[in-house]
Amino acid sequence: MTDLQDSVSSFFQLNFIELPKVACLFNGLNFRNNLILNTATPIIIVALFALPLLVVLVIARVRGWTPARHQTYEALKDRFFNNVLFGAFLIYPTASLQSLQAFNCHPTLGVIGVDFTLECPELVSFLGLYSVVCILIFPLGIPVLFWSLMKEMKVPDIARDKKMRAAFSDMLSLFNKMTSSLECKLIAQTIGGVEPYDEQCRCRVRKFYEHVAILKPHEHETLSKLDLHLHKCLAMHFHLEPDETVPWPVFERFVIKLVKMTTAFTGLESIDMISNEQVMIPLYTP
Repeated sequence: MTDLQDSVSSFFQLNFIELPKVACLFNGLNFRNNLILNTATPIIIVALFALPLLVVLVIARVRGWTPARHQTYEALKDRFFNNVLFGAFLIYPTASLQSLQAFNCHPTLGVIGVDFTLECPELVSFLGLYSVVCILIFPLGIPVLFWSLMKEMKVPDIARDKKMRAAFSDMLSLFNKMTSSLECKLIAQTIGGVEPYDEQCRCRVRKFYEHVAILKPHEHETLSKLDLHLHKCLAMHFHLEPDETVPWPVFERFVIKLVKMTTAFTGLESIDMISNEQVMIPLYTP
């Protein structure tokens, strides 16, 4: 059971040297050789992966860039970085742990904690300098590599743009919720568009004014429930007495602004599609 647990642990840490069936082949390796094997092998593999990319680059520099060579170079570069990032993600725990263990010394014996046959290395020794280089390459270098590639691919800018678009969408939804009530939508559907505000549009506003704003519900039994509701809403908005009527200029400005505000946005706009007219839409406040 213990051997099975060790096998599973070594497999998920990508430390194949410590697998029970493989460890016998590397039985004579001490910590220093194990460290070199675990840290130098990924670098050699990366160098081998970079050879096709280097060959294409040299040929293009000597013979000139052509569309086919440029396409081949970009395809190889994408494949190279995909492989490197995937491999770096896999080896990061094991290589980082191996790099740091050289300075994990026993407090009283003065030996390396994972290998009591080796003394704790000095910083200027081969093992100390090699471990420092590995620390710069693996525990520190891999995160820097990921961050640099994300900056190169403009991932932070994409994330910032998505946050701005989400904030704009929420702001737009809140604006529509505050302004687009059922009564506002009914008035906007009755009047239609007010851009441009020509004579025909003015006539529609005037007819709506004469039909809803001037007529008194207690004098006209033929007034529909919808018109009666709109009349009550206008009376409440302008704080009118039962015998009062909204002045035509005030009503005209109110309806134009209301229709513009209600029909300004459809809810499908994005932050880079909004027009100057939509930005300048005034929010009507009584």
